[in-house]
Amino acid sequence: MEARDRVWYFLDVDAHPVRLIDRTRSLLPAIDVGAAGRVTIAGTIRDKTVATSRAERTFDYYALVMLHRGRGFFESGSMPQTDVGAGDLLVLFPGEPHRYGPVDDGDWDESYLVFSGLLFDALRAGGVIDPERPVIRGLDARSQERMIGLVRLAGEPITTPAPVLLSMIVTLICEVASSHATRPLSDADSAWLDAAYRAIDCPRPMSRPLGAAARAMQTSYGSFVKRFTRLAGTAPGQARAKIAMAHACRMLRDPGLSVSQIADHLGFSDASYFCRRFRAVVGHSPTEFRRMSGG
Repeated sequence: MEARDRVWYFLDVDAHPVRLIDRTRSLLPAIDVGAAGRVTIAGTIRDKTVATSRAERTFDYYALVMLHRGRGFFESGSMPQTDVGAGDLLVLFPGEPHRYGPVDDGDWDESYLVFSGLLFDALRAGGVIDPERPVIRGLDARSQERMIGLVRLAGEPITTPAPVLLSMIVTLICEVASSHATRPLSDADSAWLDAAYRAIDCPRPMSRPLGAAARAMQTSYGSFVKRFTRLAGTAPGQARAKIAMAHACRMLRDPGLSVSQIADHLGFSDASYFCRRFRAVVGHSPTEFRRMSGG
């Protein structure tokens, strides 16, 4: 028998034999709030495989794929082939060719969510998720548990209102994107970058000068900016804005918090400036985002 490489693409785990899902088919029609967002497919694969060619695939939706067990490779139109392993999260983008799979005949267990809509377009436009950085390394146990929990909730759409589930997915994306490195780093660089993110992500982050973060890292401002940008792939000022907006997205789910209170909590000088920055980063006003996310 001719040897073929094995690559996984959103498998229908209830079908026998296992087959590729028709991407035009909506398996979860109840999780749909129109243009704002929609979850199409969700599930967990355990030792399920599909033999495919090495050709890259391009889909019309976003997806989160978390690897539970095994190791393999991932590559996309903007990322050359890279190793991935248990705990890594793959972010797939509409129109972005990609392929991934195991090393040789190794194990591969994954959970996945497939979704689309303006909520996620806003995260992409604001740089919270970036096609050039589609691999988020080493989710902590809490984030992994939340991802698995979202997959389970998506499988029971009657028990969780669609706006709530979509908002929970947005929150997970914002949190893991702002707190995890997205490229392989040495242990020393990884530890330094984690500490730098903690120095930036403080109470009222927008009120703290970046020079204070540099001093906390015991380095000059210029050296801090240069090293942070090299390791994180973005300037510390941009990272701080994304972190603040990730917090804002989560806080906007709480109807008890006004936009002015959120602006003050994050350290903005006034609510109007916060609204302008939020729209610039996310692509919608805080009020529009709150309405779309069901807050």
